[in-house]
Amino acid sequence: MKTDFIPINMDEAKRNGWKYIDVVIVTCDAYIDHPWYEAVRSARVLISSGFKVGIVSDPTKEDLAKFGKPRLFFLVITGKEDSMVMNYSAYKKYRSSDPYQSGGKRSNRPDRAAITLTSNIRSHFKDAVVVLGGNEASTRRVTHYDYWSNKLRKPILFDSKADLLIFDKIELNCLRLAKHMRGSLGIETLYNQPGIAYISKEEPLNMVKLPSHEDCEKDKVCYVDMYRIFLSELNFSSKGIYQKVMNRYMVINRLHKPYTEDQMIDIFSQSYKNRPHFIYKEPIPIFEKLLATGIVTQIGDPVNLNFNSFLTEGKDINKRPFGGIIKDSHRIKKLRSFKATFKNIGYGKMEQMAIELKNRIKCEDCKRYTCFETAGKSMCSNIVFNEQKYIDLLKTISESKSVRQILDSTTIDYRVMDKCDDIIKDYIKLRTGMKALINSNSFSDKVRRANDLEESKQLKGFITKYIKKSGEYGKNRSLEVVLNSSLPGETFETVKETLKYVMDNELIIGEVRPFIPLPLTVQSVVYYSEKNIFSFEDVDVIKDTEEKKLLEKILNFQKKGKRKDLKYHLKRKKLNNILNMVEKYEASEL
Repeated sequence: MKTDFIPINMDEAKRNGWKYIDVVIVTCDAYIDHPWYEAVRSARVLISSGFKVGIVSDPTKEDLAKFGKPRLFFLVITGKEDSMVMNYSAYKKYRSSDPYQSGGKRSNRPDRAAITLTSNIRSHFKDAVVVLGGNEASTRRVTHYDYWSNKLRKPILFDSKADLLIFDKIELNCLRLAKHMRGSLGIETLYNQPGIAYISKEEPLNMVKLPSHEDCEKDKVCYVDMYRIFLSELNFSSKGIYQKVMNRYMVINRLHKPYTEDQMIDIFSQSYKNRPHFIYKEPIPIFEKLLATGIVTQIGDPVNLNFNSFLTEGKDINKRPFGGIIKDSHRIKKLRSFKATFKNIGYGKMEQMAIELKNRIKCEDCKRYTCFETAGKSMCSNIVFNEQKYIDLLKTISESKSVRQILDSTTIDYRVMDKCDDIIKDYIKLRTGMKALINSNSFSDKVRRANDLEESKQLKGFITKYIKKSGEYGKNRSLEVVLNSSLPGETFETVKETLKYVMDNELIIGEVRPFIPLPLTVQSVVYYSEKNIFSFEDVDVIKDTEEKKLLEKILNFQKKGKRKDLKYHLKRKKLNNILNMVEKYEASEL
């Protein structure tokens, strides 16, 4: 009997009438057949083009041989998240659970999964072609700071010894690679294509040269300079970049141009099952919480520069046509598990559906790495907002007796919403429960400048506007701020600015997230170099674990059960000013 899922072993492949596999895709996550995953999108696009694809999820070393050697290549997409982030906390403690696995249990995800999986594949098939893609590979394509070993590491192709790295429009790259290899063309025939990175013995011509890996190791300022050049070349018209590593060269081609509307329709009209494979007997937390009634609305992220999605999927917005989003909503409404509420349309990017461009051609030469505000730049003038089109889409999805409401259960994208009063009105009245979360990072301008974030004036202005509008619309909506502790630039002096603003404005801290320097993000470069990446000014960076933990405790001052311990540590460190602020706040609660 033919299986509707992507085969996970040869028995399932044979049910489809397949005697061999062209491409084996390897991921450390449990297999959920949902377009949120790059691995699944890539597999479905390949299958629809006539290729035979198998998927190996959460593999042991032996599992990697279950399909035998594929006719074309192995594609290693280690998972939706970085393997080191999934395995270790901000304090480098081993995590006890994994939301991407059945039952949320720890499983086979190795440290530095791209390196380990490639090595394990080679142990079975020495001459197999191994291609890296996805988050872990894309964010390590040049010299990068590795928080867990506290040092710079070489581009991941050197450490993994894989044959090729694909980034940006991964679905398109997979298909192009498969077609080339099916035509008996070697992978070297793709070396001039966008979204491709490879190792060369010869120094490239007519490309932008980065400081060498060895020079970066010797000089932190040199590493910052390398990163600045790297960011400036994240565009469609770049000649490409290369970096010398020992006696060879890491070559990275330019980005792809944005997907066309037809390409987006093709990617998202595949026969996704939108559920976990039936092999899993326990619920998978990420599916239950995020994916079961969620809808992917775009590929790319032009806003969140300190998350590494802009390195994996690109900074350009590739939006799905609204017809496809509406079709997905109809499918979800028919599910038995649907409880009349959509909670994850856009997965944290719901408001970005209103973003449009005056002229997409202008984006091709853009040297900016984000379209929105940073410490030194305002929002790109090429961006406009179509608020009514966005609101009409949500109204269309809501036009059914089976839909009670559409909520945004993630954090507010305030840099978008601040410019869209109609969206604020729609959000307050219809899209949030009694509380909303806003990712604030820090309220200290010194900290925000160090991390190339816009001044706190915009954030504070939005908070004031949101609270005022809630009252005007007759809605009692609380706004909870999400803060990051131990950001570069954060000290026991700057944290007082955040405390003061929160206390003076009677805000609630909804969550405190300990900072993790993700590879090749602005924050990780500042953390390692202790330099502002544009002004080269010195930045205070707290790296002592105990001091980091204390900063987290300080920002969690509203938790009554932990306040006694906080005051003890503040007295011990003689941080009397902060202690007085906490005690004053405590007295105000009585």
